[in-house]
Amino acid sequence: MRLLLRFRHIAFLLASTLCLQVCPAQQYSFQSYGQAEGLANLVPLCLLQDRIGFLWAGTQNGLFRYDGARFEPFGVAQGLPGAF
Repeated sequence: MRLLLRFRHIAFLLASTLCLQVCPAQQYSFQSYGQAEGLANLVPLCLLQDRIGFLWAGTQNGLFRYDGARFEPFGVAQGLPGAF
């Protein structure tokens, strides 16, 4: 009985080790955006990605749309009722 229990532990450890070798972890990359990319306020209050793929950032200074390269501001001049 002890031999069978020990065999199960060894088999479990071996299977776990093989699984870890086969299943690599996902790699994440992070990038910071700021005024150089057109984002006037560095504290977004909300983020949303629309169906087309644009990323929208709502800040206290207005609304910004990110197209993959730059942030474009949206405000009163673009038809919004206010900046906040």
